[in-house]
Amino acid sequence: MSSDRDSSLQEDLHGEATPNIHGPTQEPERGLEKNWIKPSPAWMLALVAVAAISTSGTVAPRVEIYTLTICRALGHDTDGPASCHTQPEVQAAAATFIAVVAGLSGFLSTLTAAWWGALSDCYGRISVLAFNVGGLMLSDFVFLMTAHFWENLPGTYMWFALGPIIEGLVGGISVASVIMHAYISDCSNPTERSRAFSQLMGLLFVGMSVGPILTGYIIQKTNEVLPIFYVTTIIDSSVSLAVWFIMPESLSATDMQEHRVRRQQRLQSMGSGILGWLKRTASALDVVSPLAVLLPQRTEHGNGKRSVDWSMTILGLAYGFGMFIQGSLVSQIQYVWVAFDWTSGVINYWLGAINVAKAAYLTIMFPRGCFVLSNPQRYISIVMLFL
Repeated sequence: MSSDRDSSLQEDLHGEATPNIHGPTQEPERGLEKNWIKPSPAWMLALVAVAAISTSGTVAPRVEIYTLTICRALGHDTDGPASCHTQPEVQAAAATFIAVVAGLSGFLSTLTAAWWGALSDCYGRISVLAFNVGGLMLSDFVFLMTAHFWENLPGTYMWFALGPIIEGLVGGISVASVIMHAYISDCSNPTERSRAFSQLMGLLFVGMSVGPILTGYIIQKTNEVLPIFYVTTIIDSSVSLAVWFIMPESLSATDMQEHRVRRQQRLQSMGSGILGWLKRTASALDVVSPLAVLLPQRTEHGNGKRSVDWSMTILGLAYGFGMFIQGSLVSQIQYVWVAFDWTSGVINYWLGAINVAKAAYLTIMFPRGCFVLSNPQRYISIVMLFL
């Protein structure tokens, strides 16, 4: 498939942000606003590393706060907080609550991600990312307020669900991932993107390694869990301020105007009145059509032969299985609490060790492998050294 066809398909399906696949966009035309800063993949790489530290460091502590709060709400904390982790009723209630909250947040993200991604084409990556990080920051404040005052609120600990709902409405991690990849594609050459994406994932896991280890150390030294969330809220607020006031836009005003014109023409073609409104709403909330890019594609070769390209299908399946494994993390945390009597600090060290291995591969081994394999002569020379 040609590049033009891929770009047109993404634009028509509203599946996600459409990156500038032909190379860095021209200098954004935004007058004097941030005109002393140029868009670069380095901005997004730094943002990912910092945000990953904040996000990954609160996984186990967040589950513990949920568990202890539910334990108190059910009146099962008479033997102290430590007993809450071993009581089946508490663990079942906590698992149910976390599953409902995660499912609700994921459902809302699924509905809104495509819409936010399409808006980033029309109004800029940073404009959409600003809403996204703002929602995440607001979710942090809601979590802290609920953790302190849940006993005085109607519905008690159910207010913890408000934060994930806000995250889902602004697209959550899904939109953040779409914007990150589109931003890097906008301001990097095609030959540099694979390395930039590898560095992106590598730094993501570096941050995910540092976060749990850092929070695990703080928990062991203070024997407190809640202060961790004050630290991460400060980090998330700093990230939000950087996105709002410092990071440059990767799309030019001309590119955004072209996308807005095409989007307006597409919306007008759906007609007016109630029927037109229903068509536009269905189009904005369509989460099935974008999956067409994952279907196998028939390709024609220069010699007249045809073949089926399964690359996107395999990639989608691999990503899906990876998300299944990631989704079981909370269950794993609850299991090691009961089976091994691990604390949040120990669990964070365990999570950090896992991510250290991933980071080492993505930041060192994989980029070096790409560098070697990009030059056949260099590859042959290295192979000969081992013969």
